[in-house]
Formats: sequence, structure tokens, C-alpha cells
Amino acid sequence: MKPRFHYDHIDCEHTKSYGYINLYQIGDICCEPSMAIDAHPQVCYEITLIVSGSAVCCTNDRTVHLRKGDLHFCKPGDTHAIYADAHAPLRYFYMGFTLDAPEEHPLHSMVESLSESKLSSASDSFDCFSRFCTIFSDFMGEPAYSDLLIDNELVNIVIDVYRSFTRDSVVGYNQNTNSNNLVHDIVLYIDQNIKRIDLLSDLSRRFSYSYNYLSHLFTATMRRSLKDYVKEKKFEIACEWLRSTDKTITEISDELSFNTIHTFSRAFKNHFGISPATYRAKNTKQDSEKG
Repeated sequence: MKPRFHYDHIDCEHTKSYGYINLYQIGDICCEPSMAIDAHPQVCYEITLIVSGSAVCCTNDRTVHLRKGDLHFCKPGDTHAIYADAHAPLRYFYMGFTLDAPEEHPLHSMVESLSESKLSSASDSFDCFSRFCTIFSDFMGEPAYSDLLIDNELVNIVIDVYRSFTRDSVVGYNQNTNSNNLVHDIVLYIDQNIKRIDLLSDLSRRFSYSYNYLSHLFTATMRRSLKDYVKEKKFEIACEWLRSTDKTITEISDELSFNTIHTFSRAFKNHFGISPATYRAKNTKQDSEKG
């Protein structure tokens, strides 16, 4: 089965050096549902970022489920395979590289730490997605000082992946130093953009604070978790649409940025104890009896 789309900038047989990084391959691939990237030995370090959809990733004897916004790292000598979910296309960015940096260089210690990490995956907490897009744009357009920019962005991807896996917290600069005002702004933003919020880590980019900091601050102030607040808001809208519109359950799931209808239905049932279809039938019947 062939991918729907595949942009692969560098062939493994023709590496290109950017500073201390030897780039073996970097690209963007969109796979059909159930498509498999069969097990293959790694000849270099590889970073994978799931852009959309979900997949099962097998590296040696470890299997991990990846979804949108997840990062995966593997090292030379690993046996690696990716299997797209059966219900939706899978799109991901990838970057294969080796290092020419001296052993005392920080890049060495970061990559060594990633190679020894016990984590199978990590959330993209520092926006590697944008860095990949910047690199692809420069490859295709080749503007002035493109190599210098790509060099910097490749290093930044390694740093950001390291931080994501080690869960290093970064508190960004923000003019608003009042905690209550910040939580108020978060609540307002969620209420106004709830239909578009799919990754809670997106809030860290919006408010220039690490997600861990925002989550702890929100819980301490609101006495409920940030995750629960977003979930409850989405279910409020879902219930309203189920009761008063003709939107299909698939349309509701998509408009509320759930990965799949199965994810939405399972989360809805876990929250209310009944499926969305049962909720709609029950509440439609009650409304008609009242009328």
C-alpha cells in the first residue's frame, strides 16, 4: 500500500551536514488507514512527530500507542516499525540524523539521554511541529541564509525533544504576573475556543508558560484540573447539539476535535454512563413527551 502523500527531502544514501548534525532524511508522510511501515533496522537516530491520526509504534520489544502531538525517538541499531490506525489516515514528520559533535558538546549528552530514556513517547511540549514546517519551507524555497536557519532549527528540534522527554519545565515571559488574572484568561480562552482545542499542550504556546505550570496553577485556583474543565466544556456542547440539532455523532466528534468518533463515544460513555446515541434518543423522547 502506497502513502497518500510523501515528501522526503534527503535520501539515506546522500546525507547532508548542518553544523554538527548529519541529516540522513527528513520528511512528511501521510499514510492510508492500516498502512504499515514494516520493521527495519535503524542506521541513525530518528525523531518522529505525529501530526494527525494515531498509530502503534514498535521499537525492539517496546510497543507504544501514538496520537497527534506525540514524539518518538529511536537510536541506531533499534528495530523500528509503525502501523497506522485502521480508522483514519496517519500523518507524521520524521528526521533521521547522526552527530559529528565532540563528546563534550551538549548535543552528545542530550542524544545519549534520549537513547537511554525509559519513556516510549512524549508530548511535543515545545512546538517541534513549527520547526519542521520552517525547515520544509526553506528546503522548498531556498531563501537567503537557508542553511544557517536549517542548522539552527535542527539543533532546536533535538533540544526540544530532549526537554519534552525529560519533562523540563520552561516558564515563558509573560506580562501578566497575576495568577488569578492568568487563570481567568485561560478560562475565557477555553470558553471561546473550545471547539478548536484538541491538545491541551497548545495552551502553553498561547500563554507562554509551560503546560505543567498552567495545569498546576489552574488546579490550585479552580479546584479542578485543566483537563477536566476542557472535557466538561466539550461535553456541554455535545449534549446541547445532541438534544437540539440534527448533527451526526461523527460531525459532533469532528467539530469538537476528538481524534475519532470511537474516542468521542468512549469518552462520552465514561463521563455520562451512556453512549451519545442513547443520550440523544432518551432526551429527544423526553422533549417530545413534554411537548
